Amino acid sequence: IVRSLGRAGVEVHVAPANFASPALKSRYIAGTHYLPFWMDDGAEWLQAMEALLRQERFDLVIPCNETTLLPIRHHRQRLQRLSRLAIPEDHAIDVLFDKHATRELARAVGVPVSPGRLARPDDVAEAVLAELGAPLVIKERQSYAFDDLHARNKVQFAGSAAELRELLANPHPAGLLYEAFFPGRGACYSVLASHGKVLQAFEHHRQRENGASGSYYRVSAPFTPALAEGCAAMIAALGYTGVAMFEFRLDSRSGQWLLLEVNARPWGSMPLPVGLGVDFPYRWYALLVDGTETPAVAYRAGHFGHPLVPDLWASLSDARAAHAGLGGTLKLVASRLAEFRRVFTGREIQDVLVRDDPAPGLHE
Repeated sequence: IVRSLGRAGVEVHVAPANFASPALKSRYIAGTHYLPFWMDDGAEWLQAMEALLRQERFDLVIPCNETTLLPIRHHRQRLQRLSRLAIPEDHAIDVLFDKHATRELARAVGVPVSPGRLARPDDVAEAVLAELGAPLVIKERQSYAFDDLHARNKVQFAGSAAELRELLANPHPAGLLYEAFFPGRGACYSVLASHGKVLQAFEHHRQRENGASGSYYRVSAPFTPALAEGCAAMIAALGYTGVAMFEFRLDSRSGQWLLLEVNARPWGSMPLPVGLGVDFPYRWYALLVDGTETPAVAYRAGHFGHPLVPDLWASLSDARAAHAGLGGTLKLVASRLAEFRRVFTGREIQDVLVRDDPAPGLHE
C-alpha cells in the first residue's frame, strides 16, 4: 500500500503496530507516528488517533488489519468527521467479519460452502464427527474479537473424538463453527468494488500451502467464471464498496469448488496484482478520495509471486515436518531456490525486494 500510493505521488504516513517491520524502511514513507495499543476501553488510543487526524488532516485512513479496523469501526462516527475511512459499511463488516454470517450470505446467493454448522452446548464429539466427517475443521466465528484484539483466533482441525473433545472443553465466547474438510488447492479472487459493482478483479492460485489456508507462493490465473459470478453476487447483495479477497478451494479432479471466507481488508498477497498492473491500493484511494471509478485492466496469467525470506523459512519447516534429514532439507531448499530463476525471465514478482524501493527487502 505504501509503495502503490507513494509511486502515484501521494504523501504516505504510517502508524505501525510493529516498529521492526521491514516496510518502515520504504523510501515512500513521509512520516511515522506512534499510536498506543488498544487497551481496556480504548480511551488512550482514541485520544491519540483524534489528535493525529486533527494535526495531519489526512485525506484517507487505511487500516491494514482487524486490530486497527475494528477500533476505527467502533468509533466511526467520531473519526469520520476528521478523515475519510477506508473501511466497509457496518452491515458489510457484520457479515464478512463473521464466518457464519458469510456462509449464510453465500448460501443465499448460490455460492457453495462446505457442509457445516454452529457448535451447540450439547454437542457430543463422536456424533459431530459422524455427522461431518474427519478431519473436522473448527473455526471461531471471528478471527479477532473486539474485546481481545491481541489474540488471533486460528483455524484448527480435529481428526478424532479425543481431539475434538479437547477443543470443545475450552470456552469460546464468540462461538465455534464446524465445517467438513474439503480437499483441493486454494484459489483467491480479489476485487475492488463500488456500491455493489465489481470494478476490478484478480485471481491467483496457491502453489503450495502452509497451515490451514495460508500460502507464501502463488501464481496469477485467468478468471474462473463460476468464482467471478459468485463474488459478484455477494458484492451486489451487500452493496459493497472497497477491496476484498474471497478465499476458495478448488478440487481439480472433481471440478468442485467452495467458498472458505472473505477478507474485507487489505491482504498479504496484494504485491502480486500490483506488480502485474492491477493497482488495488491507488485505485481504492482514487475511488474513496476523488470518487473515480477506474476501468478494469487486464493482467498476465502464469506469473508467480512470493516473499523470499518467509517462503524459505516455510521450506525449512516443510522439510522438518517431512523428517527429510539434512540431505532432504538441502534438496528441498535447492529446488525452492531454483524457482528464483523466474525473476530473471520476468515471471516472478518479489513481494518485498523490488528495484525502486530495495531497502525493505534488504532489511528483511
